Amino acid sequence: MNPHFTVMEETDARLALQGCVETVLGNSATQSIAPLAGQIGLADFVSLVGTLRHDSRGEAIRERILALPALLPTVLCRVLGLPQGALKGSESEQIQDACTDFPGEEYLRDSLPTLVSKGTEAVKATAYRLLDWLALPPAERARQWDVWRNGLLTKDGKPRKRGLITTKLANDHADLATALEREAERILAVEEALRGRRLARLGLALLKTAAPVAALYETRKSQKGLVEYDDLIRRTLGLLQQPGAAWVLYKLDGGIDHLLLDEVQDTSREQWRIAGDLTAEFFAGDGTHTREQGPRTVFAVGDYKQSIYGFQGADPDSFRTWRREFKNRAAFAFLPWQEPDLTVSFRSTAPVLALVDAVFPCRRRAGRGGRGWPGHAASDRPAR
Repeated sequence: MNPHFTVMEETDARLALQGCVETVLGNSATQSIAPLAGQIGLADFVSLVGTLRHDSRGEAIRERILALPALLPTVLCRVLGLPQGALKGSESEQIQDACTDFPGEEYLRDSLPTLVSKGTEAVKATAYRLLDWLALPPAERARQWDVWRNGLLTKDGKPRKRGLITTKLANDHADLATALEREAERILAVEEALRGRRLARLGLALLKTAAPVAALYETRKSQKGLVEYDDLIRRTLGLLQQPGAAWVLYKLDGGIDHLLLDEVQDTSREQWRIAGDLTAEFFAGDGTHTREQGPRTVFAVGDYKQSIYGFQGADPDSFRTWRREFKNRAAFAFLPWQEPDLTVSFRSTAPVLALVDAVFPCRRRAGRGGRGWPGHAASDRPAR
């Protein structure tokens, strides 16, 4: 990282990212981004790019996409449970395969006239449409796939029973009823495969487009000596945990006696890990005290209910996780531990606080995180 770096403002970062999106999309082949048209908005696309930039797992995914793009179809098919090679060819070809010499075709062709002669008017109309479809060549069947699908499935995508074959006909022609149910199940499987294929193609287009945008953004930042706040967090965490970090921790340990953490409900997991690494020696042997100032301390304050920065990585559950972690560290080191409840509010009134307590009844009763819900009280002193 450039030692003369500049921290980017949020607005500048957003504009820079949009510029990278325009550059990559403008230079992309039409067929590579066509699956995205009408499927994802700019805001959602930028959000995906952000995941590939900031999230550690996203960074690893991005690097693999750029290094081995040919493996993406194989990976997506495996993740979605599709057969290998499912993305080859067009959707119409896949539908045509499903329309050609499928199991039970001959039996249905021979048996559907029974519904024409014995069924109700609605059953007859459906049976005629199905017979007309069976008389078509495979390519035309594929173009009229909805006729076959809608004849055997309901609007909700479930197998038809009544409406295609009545209860009396089903009792009189059990084999035909069974054949129709089996074909409906086969159609459902075909539809599921088509949805999986569409999802895989969309994912492929997204990843192949978003990864270059994220890479270009990082390149431009590096060239201009710019970093974001998240970059500082990741670099700091890496500095403390990479091989050889013991020397860094040793030098820091000599200059930190007390750690104050404010608004911890909006602290991310990475930030908590930094705090944990910086204070590890606070709970180890002679490191628990300093010669000049006595015990070393960690002080953290926050309100789980007030966490509002999830879009920036805030993880309120880590508040509870690290509260237990620091409590255990203090217990193992035979150090005092205090966990006061801040129940008096200087900024609200009793009716509002009563409503807050009523909104969280399960927490008040069960005490999520191992602690009961203390409730709130309004201060009788005016707010400052």
